Amino acid sequence: MNATDPIAEVLFNYLRDVLYSPDRAVLDRNLLPAGFRDFADGLQFFCECVIETRDLARALAKGELRYENLPSPENEIAAPLKALHSSLKHMTWQTKRVAEGDYQQRMEFMGDFAEAFNTMVEHLAWRQSALVEAKKAAENASESKSAFLATVSHEIRTPLNTILGLAEVELGGQLQGQTRMNVEKIHSSAMTLLGIINDLLDISKIEAGGIELVPVDFTIPEFISDVAQLNVVRIGSKPVVFEMEIDKNLPVRVNGDELRVKQILNNLLSNAFKYTKEGRVVLRVGCRHKLPQEDEFFRKESGPENVKEALFTFSIRDTGIGIRESDLAKLFSEYVQLDAKMNRHIESTGLGLSITKGLLDLMGGTISVESEYGVGSVFSAEIPLRIVDGNPIGQATKEALERFRFIQKPFGGPQKFVRTPIPDGRVLVVDDVVTNQDVARGLLTPYGLQVDCVSGGAEAIEKIRQGSEPGGVRYDAVFMDHMMPEMDGIEATRIIREELGTEYAR
Repeated sequence: MNATDPIAEVLFNYLRDVLYSPDRAVLDRNLLPAGFRDFADGLQFFCECVIETRDLARALAKGELRYENLPSPENEIAAPLKALHSSLKHMTWQTKRVAEGDYQQRMEFMGDFAEAFNTMVEHLAWRQSALVEAKKAAENASESKSAFLATVSHEIRTPLNTILGLAEVELGGQLQGQTRMNVEKIHSSAMTLLGIINDLLDISKIEAGGIELVPVDFTIPEFISDVAQLNVVRIGSKPVVFEMEIDKNLPVRVNGDELRVKQILNNLLSNAFKYTKEGRVVLRVGCRHKLPQEDEFFRKESGPENVKEALFTFSIRDTGIGIRESDLAKLFSEYVQLDAKMNRHIESTGLGLSITKGLLDLMGGTISVESEYGVGSVFSAEIPLRIVDGNPIGQATKEALERFRFIQKPFGGPQKFVRTPIPDGRVLVVDDVVTNQDVARGLLTPYGLQVDCVSGGAEAIEKIRQGSEPGGVRYDAVFMDHMMPEMDGIEATRIIREELGTEYAR
């Protein structure tokens, strides 16, 4: 090219700007002869198409599918890229629909890529269907397990209640020496077995969402005293000291599910004593007050805005065997006993901590653990409870609790159990198991009660019907079994109260 040719120079500068500075590329037609102006228009349109096509290609390379500056319809150079852009946008929309669970999406364009996309969606649909079926099977299995546990527990409880009941009857008599010790061991072993059954039922209920909290008002000092007295006997002959550190500012009376809070503490203390061969177990009880608006749980559960709540903190520190750091993650799993080799001599279902975690979740509480293997552990639980009487328990009660000398003053201290005779009372026991009838007689007869027994709901209804007639035997109370063949206790009770129609039956 002749560098001095003015026409060539104009075209060269324009093409150079198109390549390196497209935003500044301008072809001044006035610098060209009239015969070159049509050619210049064509060249300018071509270069503009190239610039649009290049910009779209760069956007697609970056994955910018929302690119809005698409080439004009007259730009045939960019037509394939515009088609690709449209296909990719549609594919993105289809992918989102698949992610939302629409496995009916299929791609009918883009050749091999479409075939791969369709194969992927078909596999996802198959796997999702398999997951749904597996979930249903797992839910059915869980329901079957819960029903099985409920049925088996009832069947186990029937003979177990007989063992416990008859043991209590005999212990209430004049047994002496080795015979009394043997019966006490029978009773203790039966209570242990009952605890295992209760654990199995609790974990099943927690899994099925079948546990309901039952809030009641209870007094904090008496609550702590009950927990301490129940757990101090776990020491046995081991060289272990049980200590308590109680905050004197604890509120006197609160509202919550006392039974479940006790269960949580008993589980934690039971583990502490179980895995501590020597040293100390320390229970620390404190709390901090909160207003209802400070916490989501309190906003839901509290009444008037001025009613305060307390977040109770229970810390159990022991000098036991401790927990390996690698085991902490599975500490609250079901049916897991950590370090089975070292703990093979310790009887445990491995459910206590799992139940504790489930109950705390239900209450809106939390639990944490710090442990050093071979040195000991600290379990800390926080439980929200509503304050009924916010007066502090005070220094004297704190010291009495810590010395295990707390006396329930309103009732004058521990009382000897005394039976009050009821010689004119008559009761009907309804149970399909004969041994349970024997237990009932053994427990009720010492009161001087007259006890009649029948084995089914229909017989009970007939007894009450006869009592409604002149000269019939009337009962002061009916002890009705729940689960019985042919007619259960609920149906028998409904018929007695609603269908017999007499005031006595109602």
